[in-house]
Amino acid sequence: MLSKDPDNYTFNYEQMDRIPYMAPRLVGEEKANRGKTPTDVWWHTIVSPNGKEKTGYATQKPLGILSRIVNIHSRPGDKLCDFFAGSGSFGEAAYKLNRDCILIDKNPQAMAIMKKRFASFSAEWFNCDFADIEKRRT
Repeated sequence: MLSKDPDNYTFNYEQMDRIPYMAPRLVGEEKANRGKTPTDVWWHTIVSPNGKEKTGYATQKPLGILSRIVNIHSRPGDKLCDFFAGSGSFGEAAYKLNRDCILIDKNPQAMAIMKKRFASFSAEWFNCDFADIEKRRT
């Protein structure tokens, strides 16, 4: 995640998903109920080849992982941006968590998948052909 100002960033520690302790009796009831914070390795299933989340985009990321990132590193109403949006999973996570999001991708397949994916969302579309921009400049 990037921030315009390194001294002004968001890290919602309390919003973090917690992991159950393997031996809850050893840590006490309160701590066991709260769970432990994740390490630098997050265990998460892949996007199921037959699941409803699957869009057909080869490098699609699981919505669960991106939702964790959005939830911890932004606040409702914040504006987020993904410059390599692919299938749009980051944008869907942002939308479901009440964030605004700008998705950018140059790949026509990615754009087609996102257009289909966001058909039921209130999304604004700005199709931008880089060749057209260059023509307009001259």
